[in-house]
Amino acid sequence: MFYRLFVLGAVLSSIAAASDWPQNLGPRRDGLLPARELRTGWEGKDAPLAWRANAGLGSAPPIVVDGKVYVFGAFKSEALAEQLDDAGSVPTMAELKTLGIGSAQDVVDRVGEGALNYAILWSQPDKPNPNRQRNLEEKHWYFSTLYAQCFEAATGKRLWVTKLSDATPVSDAQPMWPQASPLYVDGKVFFHGPTGDLFLVDAATGSLIWERSLMKEGLIGWHGKQSNASGGFHWKDTIIVTFSHPPVYKGAMMAVNIADGSTAWKRVFDLAPFRSHFTRFSFAEIEGVPTLMQSLGEGTVGVNPDDGSVRWLSKVPLESQELYKKRFDELSSRWEGDEVQTKRMHNLLRHLPKSLIAPYPAYAPVAWENYVVDAHMTGHDDFTSQMWCIKIEAGQPKLVWQTLDTVPECHSDKSNMLAREGRLYVFDQNAYVGRAEMRGNRLWVPEARPFRGEDVGQFQCFDIATGQRLWHTNAFRTTASKGRDDTDHYKMIFVGDILIVTGNDGLWLARVDDKGVELLASASLGVDAYTGWNANVNSEPVLAGQQLFVRYSSPQADYGMNKLFGGSGNLYCFDLQPR
Repeated sequence: MFYRLFVLGAVLSSIAAASDWPQNLGPRRDGLLPARELRTGWEGKDAPLAWRANAGLGSAPPIVVDGKVYVFGAFKSEALAEQLDDAGSVPTMAELKTLGIGSAQDVVDRVGEGALNYAILWSQPDKPNPNRQRNLEEKHWYFSTLYAQCFEAATGKRLWVTKLSDATPVSDAQPMWPQASPLYVDGKVFFHGPTGDLFLVDAATGSLIWERSLMKEGLIGWHGKQSNASGGFHWKDTIIVTFSHPPVYKGAMMAVNIADGSTAWKRVFDLAPFRSHFTRFSFAEIEGVPTLMQSLGEGTVGVNPDDGSVRWLSKVPLESQELYKKRFDELSSRWEGDEVQTKRMHNLLRHLPKSLIAPYPAYAPVAWENYVVDAHMTGHDDFTSQMWCIKIEAGQPKLVWQTLDTVPECHSDKSNMLAREGRLYVFDQNAYVGRAEMRGNRLWVPEARPFRGEDVGQFQCFDIATGQRLWHTNAFRTTASKGRDDTDHYKMIFVGDILIVTGNDGLWLARVDDKGVELLASASLGVDAYTGWNANVNSEPVLAGQQLFVRYSSPQADYGMNKLFGGSGNLYCFDLQPR
């Protein structure tokens, strides 16, 4: 379905190409920008807000090119293009639980038999699990309308609106909404929808050029907890995306031709990242050759963007048996005397060389010179969650260091890592959730990773070559909780030596050096760290010139900037030009 509302006579501002933000994490897809003067010294309500727009439900960051802002999001099914400014046009989490809830079978009925791979968890190739019928009958789907919008960056004036779909499933149960950054490609904008729908539109008018549904084609695996959206990458005459491939959780990468959306190449990897749909991927020159890097939960892969061939593959988490055994011995006293749990943990340890339990992949690997840092978080035992560094030498990965004691947030709306000038920056999610409890008749594995010591801050800096932690701080922490950290959703970019961070309850600017951070500015956006990861959504910060764009989709805030505006799909523009 396609709808276009074009505003005639719009006077467009012009921003130099050097100030553009055309894709996920900026011009080089690494979250690093050259230094520039930015307005600092503000706090709270004095934050220099220039304008605000209703972007719809979602955590997909905007892109900015030639003075135009492009963004997309989910709206209520009945919302018309002329009504997108209405506060009630975006569904809240509470409304998703009651409005037009459909089942997975309804998704299949609307889309076709190809959607069965999306609706059902297949435990083996061509063999659905015994819960097939239950999967189909579960009612947690709301069929939303997906709108793409274009705004004038200088003023926030809406220039055009395009209806991409009038039946995009979103869910109240998991973060199933638009999460992928749009991509600007030679006068066109590419959108990767939450169910694997691909759209290419004309950047000037919003006119649809082509669309393609990977879910309808049966290429999208079970929805799990995250949407099928990774953000596209422009390479020569193609756009490259990643997604979760059936029958189980197989990481996949595919290039589609810009001309018509047809497949140029597709690669399905043997490793099985758990609920991998939202996994981003990164790009760097490794040993002088262009390489796409994807986190696969059970390892890291480097891919040739020309044809999808594997340049190198590392399986560090699957090859760390001795490390896991050492940690097992250190922590065995936690279940001492409990014969059932002791047996369970021994069984777990014995099977670790073969597979990991729910290995959530990292946001994306990061690279510096020929070093690559990746991470995964084990969803149902936290026993093997780790961060590791490999070095590529003569096309082969070699383990440099690894740690079980620092792990970035890899679950749900992931926190990104950054690599800059030989330093690694990460928000450590090392106090996930205690699991030593009974849930129904199931005994959950106790927390295996020790909580981070009280004297170690959540934001940490490492030397990439050695793995040495150089410093740590709680400068961006918004709660003093000892039982659980609030590191879900932290995103960051560097502008010279200034770090811009969006997180649970805030926006921060800080100067960073080899000793730590100096806070320069901050504001509350009204996103409670304890509303839950499925109701607390923010995007990566986007900086174009001296304009900062931040997107929050929390409908439960009753303070901060989100209190000032109705609705739950706020896109904020801050003017950081020095005064």
